[in-house]
Amino acid sequence: MVLATGFHSCTEDEFLEPTTVDLKIKMVNTKPFDNIPVQGVTPSMEFSEGSFQITGLEFDGKRENNDDYYFFREFDNLVADLSDNSLNQEITFDIPRGSYKPIKITLHTNRPDSLPGLQLKGKWKRQMNRPGPGNQGPEEIPVEFNFFQDSDEAPLNPFTLKNEAGDQQIVFDGDNWNTLEIRINLAELFSQDIGDILDGAKIQGQGNKQKIIISPDYNEGIHSSLEYRVERSIKAVIK
Repeated sequence: MVLATGFHSCTEDEFLEPTTVDLKIKMVNTKPFDNIPVQGVTPSMEFSEGSFQITGLEFDGKRENNDDYYFFREFDNLVADLSDNSLNQEITFDIPRGSYKPIKITLHTNRPDSLPGLQLKGKWKRQMNRPGPGNQGPEEIPVEFNFFQDSDEAPLNPFTLKNEAGDQQIVFDGDNWNTLEIRINLAELFSQDIGDILDGAKIQGQGNKQKIIISPDYNEGIHSSLEYRVERSIKAVIK
């Protein structure tokens, strides 16, 4: 009687260990972004630093021949250092085994402070043509791009998770440690017109403290023209 009373039905998932997936965030295709040479100097933009701050991640997977799986994970001060593609804390997820198609990933970047959710830093090499001594010839100017700076900003539009081969069907078998990799593709964000865009930017500071800032507060027009490209540049793959 005790055994009968304690009996309950079990699903197949309860007998299988889930697949552990760790989170990685990186920027790819950071250089080169070149323009037509001017007076022997090829204007170019090269990125070397950046950060991406995520406050939440949603996973919405349609599982074949089994229950679908959804979760929302909120983060406290999760920051990706894009200079070395590292996170300031280790993040893992346990996902039930099975074949999923599709999986939708949604990132939340709304900030409780004035810091940008996504910041990219690099150097803009160009030809100087300003009047005055020492204002002719090549120069390098630091450039800073700030996105997702509004604390009320809605989450990014969901994007479909794919494997390395570009297939939307993802199989978690529980035996292999997988990686969910968020990639910020700068070739998508900054196409070949980056030189024309920066040529019209206002420069902050003087002398060796000069800097180009692209944000909602500085060079707003350029910032607005790039905003629609940001989400298009962010993809997720499972490895």
